[in-house]
Amino acid sequence: MRLPLLALLAGCPPDPGAPGGGVDSGLSLPLAGDCPSAERLGGFRVEVTTETSGVQGTVSDGVLPGEVLQELSSEGACVLQARANPTCEPPCESGQLCGLDGACVDYPRTQDLGTVTLQGLRAPVVMEPVQPGNSYYDTSLPHPAFDEGADISLSAAGLQLRGQGGAALIPAATPLRIVSGQALDLAWTPPVTGAATHLRLVLSIDQHGQSPRQLTCDFADTGQGTVPAGILAELVGAGVSGWPSARLRRRTADSATVQVGEGVLGCVDLEVAWATELTVEVDGHTPCSSDLDCPDGQSCDLALASCV
Repeated sequence: MRLPLLALLAGCPPDPGAPGGGVDSGLSLPLAGDCPSAERLGGFRVEVTTETSGVQGTVSDGVLPGEVLQELSSEGACVLQARANPTCEPPCESGQLCGLDGACVDYPRTQDLGTVTLQGLRAPVVMEPVQPGNSYYDTSLPHPAFDEGADISLSAAGLQLRGQGGAALIPAATPLRIVSGQALDLAWTPPVTGAATHLRLVLSIDQHGQSPRQLTCDFADTGQGTVPAGILAELVGAGVSGWPSARLRRRTADSATVQVGEGVLGCVDLEVAWATELTVEVDGHTPCSSDLDCPDGQSCDLALASCV
């Protein structure tokens, strides 16, 4: 049975200080930015990489507690976060999960939104929910899926979201080398003047830790940005394990507060992004899958995928 998106209640208020939100973006309306993670019911992503283009998305009737990001600190354009990890005693029953308040809740159900349409891409996209799971996707788009500066819109029953296609993302240097106590400078090819896009860097360097941190930086799309030394030291100090990763995205984000399913209120967003993965090296850390990957005198801790 279809549980439709019932009503678009209001656009999430733009944050004048957030990239892509509450600024003159070149679009007819300002973009509202990302959903707060504690309110996010899901969303849609148009993503282009060097090799592929695609659209995907789902919307649920509840927030997944494990997807909620808790802010630990911030500096400059960067925020250090950790995913919520609630525990419940006794453990939750089948079909339930532990909520943020430590009480068991029903697992969110993905929603049938009917037809979802995107305009402004190099080919129009019309998607129906794929079962099981009410997922939406299209991987048959021309590549790249959008032109630079394209005004993109998504519509479904009761939902209207906007975005803008960005220029091809070309980082100036890789790998990124992280040294605790030193700032990290980034450079990339900037877009044409007036673009709505901003640059998001997501750093994850503790792949096997008990409470892995994530460092997210949102830079104006000027061609350069700096991760401050202080918050980078916090990230490194929380632990390093496995193969560090970095994702760089030239993107726009828009969101709206909606009512879905049986009267559930939450936020749905649309990201339009040109994305790339960057190699990351952390000073003093060598990832490994066997002793052969390690320097002389060290061995591979397989649980941490790190030479010790």
